[in-house]
Amino acid sequence: MSLDERLKSTLLSRCMQPGLQAISEKSKIKSVLPINIKRSVNIDACLQDRFPRDPRWDYLIIYTESEEITFFVEIHEAKDSEVERVIKKVQWVRGFLEDQGINLRDYFHEFHWLSSNGVHMSPNSLLAKKLARYGISGPKSFLWLAIKKK
Repeated sequence: MSLDERLKSTLLSRCMQPGLQAISEKSKIKSVLPINIKRSVNIDACLQDRFPRDPRWDYLIIYTESEEITFFVEIHEAKDSEVERVIKKVQWVRGFLEDQGINLRDYFHEFHWLSSNGVHMSPNSLLAKKLARYGISGPKSFLWLAIKKK
C-alpha cells in the first residue's frame, strides 16, 4: 500500500488537499510536471489543536512519476540557531507517523528545510552536516519536485 493510501487512515486524512492546495508558500515549490503533484497536507495546521505545544513539521507533498515519493517540507528561518528546532520537528513527525502505524523506512521520502527569508548558513558547516545525519536536506530557498533517478 502506498504512503498516500496509508495516510487516509490517519489523523491527517481530513486535511489532505489535491495538488499544492495545502501549501501556503507555493512559490517555494517548483515542478516541471505539476500534474505529478498528487496531494499535499499542512501538517502543522491540521494537528495544531491536537498537539498545540509539540514541534510540528509544516507540510508533506505526495508526488508521483514512475513511483511515489513523499516530500516533507519545513519552511522556517534558515540560520544556525534554528538547526536544533528543525531537528526536533523531523523527530516529531517521524514519531507521529509511527504512532499512526506508518514506518517511513517502508516508503520513498525526503525531508527538506526551505528558508522563509534567505539562507544564512553555510552548506558545508558542521551544522549542515548534522542536518544531513538526520536526513534533512537544506536549508535552501526552494524545492524542485522530482524523483532522483538511481
